[in-house]
Amino acid sequence: MDKKTGSGTLEYTGTAKGDRIIDFSYAGYKGGGVRIPEIPARVTVYPVAGDNAAHIQRIIDSVSQMPLQDGFRVL
Repeated sequence: MDKKTGSGTLEYTGTAKGDRIIDFSYAGYKGGGVRIPEIPARVTVYPVAGDNAAHIQRIIDSVSQMPLQDGFRVL
């Protein structure tokens, strides 16, 4: 059962079996409520014929070598 509290928020209580509604209000970038930064794409990945695992790993390795600027990879 959920009920509205005096502060205008919902209070989630469990059932007799212990079931409860999970609160996802803090899910998201930096816990939610924070605008996602707009970062330009640096690499575009296109599929190759066959197994793409090695192809994708090479790109991950390449990007991991890019310098960090404010927590993001840049060229």
